[in-house]
Amino acid sequence: TNTNTHMDAKLKEQENERLRDAFGISKERHVEGQAFDREFQAQKRQERLDEQEKLRKAEEKQQRKEARAAKRAEKLVKKQAKKETKKRGRSQKRKRRRSSSSGSSSSSSSSSSRGSGGAV
Repeated sequence: TNTNTHMDAKLKEQENERLRDAFGISKERHVEGQAFDREFQAQKRQERLDEQEKLRKAEEKQQRKEARAAKRAEKLVKKQAKKETKKRGRSQKRKRRRSSSSGSSSSSSSSSSRGSGGAV
């Protein structure tokens, strides 16, 4: 009867091994009874929550970073557009000044000659 018990234990161990393989339970990582240890389970739960919180914060930080980058890019585009508009405005003003200054210089010279000619 002793050999029968040893044989039963060996068969039970083999069955447990097959079940561990089927469920993907690592023999190195698994400790019997941990599932019933409330303190251990609470600690594991807290670790999972902390990890989730850490990931959430990292994701939010990344989103803020991307939003800032997009805002900077948008600001840069606006700045460049404003600069370009200003540049166009300056060149148009210069063109106006050139065209109006050549016309006004001839009229001013003629008006000044009229004024001095009448006084003599």
